[in-house]
Amino acid sequence: MFLSKKGEFIESLKFKVILGTSERREAFLKAIKKAGVNGYIVDADFLAGANFAWLDYKFRENSFFYNTTNHCNMFEDCEYPLIRLCEAIARLEKYAAGLQPEFNIKPGDDVLVRDRSDRPWRIARFSYINESLSAFACESEWRQLAFYKGNESSVGKFSDIDFWYVKNGKPELIKGENK
Repeated sequence: MFLSKKGEFIESLKFKVILGTSERREAFLKAIKKAGVNGYIVDADFLAGANFAWLDYKFRENSFFYNTTNHCNMFEDCEYPLIRLCEAIARLEKYAAGLQPEFNIKPGDDVLVRDRSDRPWRIARFSYINESLSAFACESEWRQLAFYKGNESSVGKFSDIDFWYVKNGKPELIKGENK
């Protein structure tokens, strides 16, 4: 999750930060969720009173997540550098941006489309992104679009596969459960 292509830990995510106010906690929570590193954080508990946060590694889960506390001595014992909240959010946003794959569907490509998750996938031919409708133009307008190649078995089904949707005029990937 926090590894580079070479399998090295992403050094830019080794930091600790003082959270303080509820607005600062909310901004940090939003950033760590977008980066997919929120781990065991319970939103209500986090927003109610976490004052300090830092990255932690859990050997048993072989993953990294942000740890929070209200105890200053635990925070001070953490060896990571203390940075400002705006810097922490910028680092998390940069990391999250690197996670979003490029939308590489071209006009004329076969795709799967549907409007909602409670509808079956159908095959269509991609034309363009209709920014004004926040939809994909594929013979008609559709809200969800997935690669046809690799998902052929999903035609006519309600499969929970990776798909794209249009947000603020740009395609954004939503991860599915079934691969």
